Formats: sequence, C-alpha cells, structure tokens
Amino acid sequence: MKSVKSLVDEYADITRRIKSLEPKQEELAAQIKAKGAGRQDGTTVALQVTSVAGRKTVNWSCVCAEAGVPPAIIAKHTTKGEDSLRLTVVL
Repeated sequence: MKSVKSLVDEYADITRRIKSLEPKQEELAAQIKAKGAGRQDGTTVALQVTSVAGRKTVNWSCVCAEAGVPPAIIAKHTTKGEDSLRLTVVL
C-alpha cells in the first residue's frame, strides 16, 4: 500500500494536470457550442449540445424578512445535509 505522502503527491500531480488542461477544454467547448444545439460527432465519441434554461434562485432569507416570518419558524424548517470531507491542494 502506498504511503499517505505518495498518495498526496500523486493526487496533487493529477490535479495540476487537470487544471492545466481546463483552458483548452473551455476553448474547445466554446467552439463546439458555437455550432449550436444538436449532436456533434467526433471520430470515437459524440457530444450532445443542449440548450439549458437559466437557473432561477430565490433569496429565501429576504423573502421571509419581507413577509415578517420569525427566525424561529425559518430555523424549524431548515435542514442541513451530511458533513463531508473535501480535498484542497495546497501549493
């Protein structure tokens, strides 16, 4: 089994490689999207370009404040997802 140091180094190396490829990926995506919605075929893979409506968001804390909903009611109906662990590469 690999040491934690080795795992961390390998993870960071992969992260750096992915990050270095992102600008090129974004450039290619823009060029493909410029062709419009529909199926775009490559040699070994196809991409489906679809139109996606903008996401609507509601600032519920402002709505509740404006409607005079007490903080206790908001707290009563607020749930929290499970805690998780996140990796951040520190260079």
